[in-house]
Amino acid sequence: MRGLTGKRILITGGASGIGAATAARFLEEGSAVCVLDRDAKARQQIQRQLPDLAGTLDADVSNLKQVRAAFDDAVRIMGSSTMPASAFATTSSTSLPKSGTKSSQ
Repeated sequence: MRGLTGKRILITGGASGIGAATAARFLEEGSAVCVLDRDAKARQQIQRQLPDLAGTLDADVSNLKQVRAAFDDAVRIMGSSTMPASAFATTSSTSLPKSGTKSSQ
């Protein structure tokens, strides 16, 4: 992965596993990275492991309002043009709307 210097990345499910590895890699490439995760202990741990993170954000990806608020927080922390990167799995039947559609959530 080259050409990522200065990019702003929001990684959902980023406090552990594949998400944490993805965060570490984007940081190595010079990106600004925020991690979104609902696990408070995991967020604290990843912030210690990756002190160069721009921030950690609390949200459950099955809750669209929480995801939108977290994205807004990431933009405030890192600036505009934040690029989302997903590294999560969910068992919820709730899905995020397709781009350009509205949700009632």
